[in-house]
Amino acid sequence: MQSFESVKILGDILRFTFIKNPGMAFGIQIGNRMFFTIFASIASIVILIYLFRLKPEHHWTRFALASILGGAVGNLIDRIVYKEVIDFIDLRFIRWPVFNVADIAVTIGMVILIVFVIFDNKTVEADEEQLETG
Repeated sequence: MQSFESVKILGDILRFTFIKNPGMAFGIQIGNRMFFTIFASIASIVILIYLFRLKPEHHWTRFALASILGGAVGNLIDRIVYKEVIDFIDLRFIRWPVFNVADIAVTIGMVILIVFVIFDNKTVEADEEQLETG
């Protein structure tokens, strides 16, 4: 596919549209490509370390962090291989930027993590205590 070329999947509801995204989420431009690559690499390493230190019984927190990590690594691979992130999911029934599967994983992980931070302070406090004790 060529840039901005679309293929209808579900009529005017869903299309695959080929977009190269050199910026952050939704094409936001802050810094340069190297900044995003370094930031995503460091963030991925931090999340991976946190995942290994987190108790196995914290299933939802682990799932959320694993989703964020998977999405970050997916977009990082695009940045390394293509120098940009390839976005293709184009929801036409709402006004929304084109995105990819990695973006979905990061979004789902962040929503779960935010819900747990807001509604489950015991889990957050236990996680913090566990990190402090090592």
